[in-house]
Amino acid sequence: MREGNIIAFWIVFGFFTGLIAGVVAASDPLEILNIVFFSTLFFYMLAHLSVSLFVRFMTPGQPSFEVRTYESSLDNFYEQIQIRELNFEKICSKEEAADQYKNGESGGER
Repeated sequence: MREGNIIAFWIVFGFFTGLIAGVVAASDPLEILNIVFFSTLFFYMLAHLSVSLFVRFMTPGQPSFEVRTYESSLDNFYEQIQIRELNFEKICSKEEAADQYKNGESGGER
């Protein structure tokens, strides 16, 4: 998400938070306007502070999300799941064969 989008989100969030707080807490329109203004200003400053700290502590040139590592981990998990499914199917087929044998339902004696 871009920095500008984060700031815009928090400004809108601050506006509506201030609007709700102003309608609940105040009865005079000027008081509502003041609450909305200061709430929006607070969230504007908070958004700029958080974005500037985020950008400050990001290491330049290093990707924040390493796709190759993530994809190799997913491939490994997928292979492990496939192996476990095969083992489970073997176990289930052996149990079905044992149940059929126990119940006298062998296919060759009919």
